[in-house]
Amino acid sequence: MVTQSFDLPHAVVCGFARGSRLRQAAGWLQLGWPAAAGAGLWLATAPPLSLASAALLKLTAAGRIVTGLAGVVGLAILLGRLAEWVRDDRAQRALDLTVWGVPPASALLLLDVPVPVVGLLIGLIWLVSVCCFPFGLLSLSRSVTLTVMHWREHRERLVRRRRRAEEFADRVAARLARMDHRGSPTEAPME
Repeated sequence: MVTQSFDLPHAVVCGFARGSRLRQAAGWLQLGWPAAAGAGLWLATAPPLSLASAALLKLTAAGRIVTGLAGVVGLAILLGRLAEWVRDDRAQRALDLTVWGVPPASALLLLDVPVPVVGLLIGLIWLVSVCCFPFGLLSLSRSVTLTVMHWREHRERLVRRRRRAEEFADRVAARLARMDHRGSPTEAPME
């Protein structure tokens, strides 16, 4: 739903065109989250597995989580571009923090650093980066709504202005045609 395409020219430039590969990838990669949840649920409720099967299932669950995180990063990139277009600096900073904070912090979390203080710091950075995403999304939703509303009003003003200019040109052309038909009063008769 968040990666829908827009027909606004500036949104198309930001990557929200119908054929945008980043927009499509961000949408499809989000499927990693339900797949990871399903694998985790199955792992929790399944009968005891062999050590190799459990390790393989955990590895595929981690792959699905990485897929979901890649989708969030792609979505954050798109929304950051949109925030730049609507000039929402708070949302752009929050989404940029998500883009630059989630991947390295996630990779470091997967390494499972043995020093507790460093692991806690990495977990805190990851949590802040992840929490910046909904904050940026909520901030952006208000800005985009206002921007789209202003764009539509601007487009309607342009249509009204064009219509008035066409009506004026038609009136001038009709008046000139009447003057040509009757003859201009300022012209002297030819002898």
